[in-house]
Amino acid sequence: MWKTTEIAAATQEAIAKGLAAGEAARIKAGIEAVISGVKSTLGIEKLGGAALESIIDANTYTKSSLISGYIEAEYIGSGCRSFFPFSGTQKPICTLVNERIFAPKAGIGVDPIKFIKTTVKTVVSDANGVANAAAEIAEATEKAKAIKTSTDAIEAASMQLYTTIAYSILAILIIVLIMVIIYLLVSPHFHCSS
Repeated sequence: MWKTTEIAAATQEAIAKGLAAGEAARIKAGIEAVISGVKSTLGIEKLGGAALESIIDANTYTKSSLISGYIEAEYIGSGCRSFFPFSGTQKPICTLVNERIFAPKAGIGVDPIKFIKTTVKTVVSDANGVANAAAEIAEATEKAKAIKTSTDAIEAASMQLYTTIAYSILAILIIVLIMVIIYLLVSPHFHCSS
């Protein structure tokens, strides 16, 4: 009975470890996916002179409106807004946004701010899918590892108990056998009469 209780406790501990590992993996994968998406779709390496990693973190990677606000400020501050296509600076953000808003199949319209908001929202949404998948894998892996470790420890402890019990029973049987032999040797009914 104690073994079942110990295994149940180990399982609960494994679930907790799995959830913690899953959440850590979710955050890490989410941040990486948002940063990668922003770099690839908008050509941004830095925002306001700071690396994306310092702005897109565990607290901000799911907030598309906050991220798009930073990017809009970068776009406007880079001199990208212009009445004439492609007349802004040649910064990657200007080039990529202008190319995409004037592309015939963009379907988003010519408003660069709307394009940035829509693009960032899509990047964050896609990153959530990546983050959830990473969390599931990490959670399952950590749970399995924790359960195996705990179960192996419980099995080792119970094997030691089984061995002790087996030796005790064997000792009792030997004592009983010796007592039976002594009884038979000492018993008057056992003596042979010639």
